[in-house]
Amino acid sequence: MSPRRAPLREATLVAGSVAAALELPGAADTLEALADSARVAFGAAACGFARANETAGELEWVASSGTGADRIVGIRMPLHAGLAGYAVSAGETLAIEDVRRDPRFAVDVAETVGYIPNSILAAPVESGDRVLGVFEVLDRTQPAGAAALDLAARFARVAAGVWQIDAVVRDVGRVVLDAAARAVESGDDRPDVVAALRAEAARAGAADRELAELAATLAALARFGPAERALAVRLIGDLSDYTATRRGRR
Repeated sequence: MSPRRAPLREATLVAGSVAAALELPGAADTLEALADSARVAFGAAACGFARANETAGELEWVASSGTGADRIVGIRMPLHAGLAGYAVSAGETLAIEDVRRDPRFAVDVAETVGYIPNSILAAPVESGDRVLGVFEVLDRTQPAGAAALDLAARFARVAAGVWQIDAVVRDVGRVVLDAAARAVESGDDRPDVVAALRAEAARAGAADRELAELAATLAALARFGPAERALAVRLIGDLSDYTATRRGRR
C-alpha cells in the first residue's frame, strides 16, 4: 500500500473503532425496536419516529412499527405540517382523540400510508432547546390522560439519546476523515493519522476538539498490543463506573 493511502485506510479503521467503542447499533434499527416496544406499551395500531431536518424544512419518517409501517418510513412532509409538525413547532406533547375534526391533521399523509387513525398522540423529541423530531402514537388503547403524555415523553427522551449518539459517531467520522486528508496533503513521506488528529484538535473549535482528541486516543490505542488495549478498556470502564457512582451521591 502506498504511504499516502495508508492514512485513509487507518482513518476508516479508526472511525469504525469509534462506533464499536460506543457499542451503537444502527440508529434506524434501534428506533425500529423502540417503536415496536412503544406500540406494545400503548396497545396502539402503530408508533413511529420522524426526524426534523431544519435545513430542508422537512420531517422524515425514519422508523415505525404496526399498521402502515412499511409505507410510512421514508415519507417526507413539511416541517410544520400535520399534528407531528405542530408538536415539533410548539415543542409540546398533544393528544387528539378525534383527528378528523382537527384541521391540523395531515390527512394526505394518512391516505398515502393507507391508514387513517382516529386518535394521535405526538411528542417532540428534544435535546436541550432543540427539537430533533417527533414520536407519534396512532390509536392507542392505553394508558389514558396524563399517564399517556408521560409515557410518550419517556419514549421521546430515549429517541433523543439515540439521535445524539448517532450524531457524535457521524461527527467523529467527519473529523477523522478531515484529519486524514490533511495528513495526505501535508507532503510528509510517512503521514501519521494520530499526529494529524492531534493537530486537528489544536486548531478546531470546542466541539470538534474533543472529538479529535477522542479519535486520536483511539487511533493510538489501536496500535498497541491486545494486552495493552484490554488494560485501557478496563481503566476507562473503571473511570466511567467511578464517575457514575460519584454523580449518584450528589
